[in-house]
Amino acid sequence: MKDKILSLIIFFSLLFSFTGCGTLNKIFHKTDKENTETTLGSTQNMYQTTHEYTMHQIDSMCVADTLPMKFEGWTCRTYTDYETNQYIVRYMYVKEMNDNYEMIYIVTPRGDIYVVSKRKVVSE
Repeated sequence: MKDKILSLIIFFSLLFSFTGCGTLNKIFHKTDKENTETTLGSTQNMYQTTHEYTMHQIDSMCVADTLPMKFEGWTCRTYTDYETNQYIVRYMYVKEMNDNYEMIYIVTPRGDIYVVSKRKVVSE
């Protein structure tokens, strides 16, 4: 009898941990857009789109979204690719950050192409 009660308690705790931590929310709320990744939680939703731009498109994005034109005003970090031992430079700019809304731009240069991630976090 004790084994059945213990197994029921374990079963219900696993069931509630899957639904309470948002695992089912992440599974059932996938988007149809190929470049958009949505992570849903209990209080915050994060939407991230990733694009590959040229330098002219980066300039246009900076003008349209009122960002600094030069990367000198952005936060810069370097990382090491452990497969090729090359340094990867990544620039980040936080456009807006308050209690209900965050807008973050991440730019990674790859030769002539720039990988741009726009991340929007909305608290509801």
